[in-house]
Amino acid sequence: MKTLDPCSITNLKENGITFIVDSKYIDVFRKNVKESNIGNLVVVTTREIKNEIGLDFLEYIYDDNPKLKFAQIVNETIAKPDYKIHSTAYIEKGVKIGNNVTIHPFSVIYRDTEIGDNSIIHANCVIGGIGFGFVKSDETWLQFPQIGSVKIGENVEIGASTIIDKGALDQTVIQDGTKIDKFVTVGHGTQIGKNCIITAGVIISGSVKIGNNVWIAPNVSIREGIVIGDNSFIGIGAIIIKDVESNVKIIPNLRNIELPK
Repeated sequence: MKTLDPCSITNLKENGITFIVDSKYIDVFRKNVKESNIGNLVVVTTREIKNEIGLDFLEYIYDDNPKLKFAQIVNETIAKPDYKIHSTAYIEKGVKIGNNVTIHPFSVIYRDTEIGDNSIIHANCVIGGIGFGFVKSDETWLQFPQIGSVKIGENVEIGASTIIDKGALDQTVIQDGTKIDKFVTVGHGTQIGKNCIITAGVIISGSVKIGNNVWIAPNVSIREGIVIGDNSFIGIGAIIIKDVESNVKIIPNLRNIELPK
């Protein structure tokens, strides 16, 4: 396919490519095509939506999941960085790094960390550092030993300025396919399952266990030792102080709602 310029339906570009996932956007799209006088444009959508759009002078790519198809097409053409591990990244001896791993500028990866194939660590991350754990001794605080490790699976993405502490005695684990946004803290000994989405500003305390396919919205705080079951959704700003069962949706200030089967 020829190189196309990705664009939104509100900022169309000549020789561009965009997508429409719902017929509610058709009127806005038609209006912008007319006002921008666009002639050469590729639209990724379903056949049903295309029939509603009309505008047969445009080029269409049909798919049942237009957003996914658009992302696949555009990702093939996006310029990749000219490095795999940036020269400013600090990586201690003993770190195990898999194939095709990208580590962006100024990230710090401490020893006893393992990173799986095809994973991406964005800028300014700190992975494998000492966790925040102390024991009271008379009138002072003594640091509890932080001598565990971190294991990051394959196809994991860690957003900029995120911190993942190593386990105190065991491992901190991020399993395959999980995506973590910017400014997230993952406490020591936490275990996060496969294909989870952890969005910006989430604070996960130590020894938390998160199942597979869990979505955690921005600015959620999770206390230590909590267990969150598979396929759960934690809404924006929630404070989680007790375990969450599988297939449950948590919306702050509302009762828990079971997800449809």
